Amino acid sequence: HDETCDLHKISCRFLQEFDDSVAIKTHYKSFDDAYDDAKRGKIIGFMYFARNFTESLDMVQTNGRFSDDGSADNSRIQIYMDQSDLQLTFFLQSKFYQIYKNFTQHMMSDCNLPIKLGNVPINFETPIYGSYDTDFKHSMAPPMIMVMMFYIAAGLTVAIFIADRKEGFWNRTLLAGVTLKELMLVHILTHSTVLLLQLVETILLIALVFGAENKGSNIAVLFLLMMLAYSGMFFGMLLSVECNDLREANFVLTGIATPMVVLAG
Repeated sequence: HDETCDLHKISCRFLQEFDDSVAIKTHYKSFDDAYDDAKRGKIIGFMYFARNFTESLDMVQTNGRFSDDGSADNSRIQIYMDQSDLQLTFFLQSKFYQIYKNFTQHMMSDCNLPIKLGNVPINFETPIYGSYDTDFKHSMAPPMIMVMMFYIAAGLTVAIFIADRKEGFWNRTLLAGVTLKELMLVHILTHSTVLLLQLVETILLIALVFGAENKGSNIAVLFLLMMLAYSGMFFGMLLSVECNDLREANFVLTGIATPMVVLAG
């Protein structure tokens, strides 16, 4: 636009708001070429601007409700997305709204108009939990930690119990005068030490390497994860009784732990 705020090549200015962290821009000569690449999976989506996009947008802003239907249709930014990956789609939709908001605010500022005139009439306030800037890596950290704590605790317990049972360790221990309660107590205390070390290692890995942030109580996180590890340990004890060998137990454990990845985050 110029000093009188007449619009020129608004679509190009809108595309300048995108950087490579959101999407890598590739220009197509026709709608059909972009649509074909999207169907072949070469791109995850594309934006289409009508040839007279800027003129139509200017006409809609000038005439308002007296604008014709053609101008209203051509003034829209048409986005075609591959909806097969919902997580990625939701992320891009959120970015598009934020970029459009920044774009309109910059336009209002350059035209010496109040910036709030460019705001979308829906405002998301400070979230109760989490953050609007959370990326996919941080959103997947909690379920990954939960699966690790449960699966490793259960797998370790299953491996030790089945190996001890096959080698006759349980029978020899019971013949030596050790009661079943004492045997289970020793296992629980020993595994608790291993689980605690595993928990500390997992927390340090997620916090220092992947940069995950906890805005709540650290004690509550440690307590809940430790209880989850205990549930995995007791579930491993159950599997060691019901399953005849380690391979069978691993099949059952994998079938139980895999849905947690889908349901826990």
